[in-house]
Formats: sequence, C-alpha cells, structure tokens
Amino acid sequence: KMMLGLQWTNLFLILLSFIPGRESANLNFTVESSFFNDGEFIPSYFTCRGPNESPDLYWSGYPPESQSFALVMKDVSSFVPPKERIHWVGWGMQSPKLDFGKPLPHEGVSDFQNTAGYRGPCPTDDKVHNYSITIFALDDSFPAFSLAPLSSTRDLASAMRGHRLGRAHLRFAFRRTRPPMVSLPPRKTSHAAA
Repeated sequence: KMMLGLQWTNLFLILLSFIPGRESANLNFTVESSFFNDGEFIPSYFTCRGPNESPDLYWSGYPPESQSFALVMKDVSSFVPPKERIHWVGWGMQSPKLDFGKPLPHEGVSDFQNTAGYRGPCPTDDKVHNYSITIFALDDSFPAFSLAPLSSTRDLASAMRGHRLGRAHLRFAFRRTRPPMVSLPPRKTSHAAA
C-alpha cells in the first residue's frame, strides 16, 4: 500500500508540473544587453558615475505561450541592510526588447526613497557590488490589473505566483571607483545591430 501511495504521489507531482502558469526549471531563457556581457562590469554610463540611463535588454528562448514579461533588478551583494537592494521593478512588457533609457510600461518602487523607475548602481563604499536583472515570462492570466502604481517587488512576486512560465538572468558588477562615462559606450560588435 505504501508503494502504491508513493506511485500515486509521484504521478500527481508529474501532472502538477504540466499545469499552465507553473514555472519549470527547464524553462529558463536568455537575456542580454548590447553594451556588456553577462558577468562583466556594467559601463559607468548606466550608473551614477554617468547619466544613469537604463541599459538596453533583449531576451530569447522564452516559452512561446508567454503573454507578458516582468523585470526586477537588484544589488545581490549589498553590504548594508537590506542585503539585497531593489534598483528597478516593472511589468507589462509585451515585447522581448527594451531600448536603453526607456521606462517600463508599469514601474514599481525601488529601495531608494521609494521612487519608481531605473536606479543604476551607485554603491556608497569602494567594494565590488554584484547585480542581477531578472526577466520573468508570464502567462495570459497574470493579474496585472491587481498591481497598483508604485507597487513593491513583494506585491509583484505575489501577483506572479502561479503565473510564471520561466525566467532569465543577466548578472553584472560595479565599483564606485570605476571611471565616469558621460557618452554612450560602443555596442558590442556581435550585437551592434540588435
């Protein structure tokens, strides 16, 4: 009886994994920028050592049933509480591409004076900080209407529960001692036309 019960439990878990809107570890996809590679230092142009514009982003390999996308950018190695600081949060993107310097359709609050919109890396110490931008692919029943303007990442996470189809990560670093940059950096050759 115990073996039969385990078999039914395993069958239930397998069927559960096919429910639409349930995220699978096998549905990760790729997000990139034409200005820097995953794991590199982000150009200072996109930080407080420059105009602090948001970088361009584009992603591919997302589940074909994706209807919209959400974004969260955070400092994952903050050396002051909280240990992770939110720099950018938004939802409602229909296209798998964001031009640099453009706002998201709907933007939540960051951890910087509860302001909305992109807040580039700007550490107050001289240590190397590590950041991540995560793109979430969402299904057609994601309740975007339930999110008020200036919602928090916690609000977004709650709304996305059960509606995530996959995710993509772009990781990068920054240090306050990096040289300032006031002009837009050159795009990577392989993505110059992206």
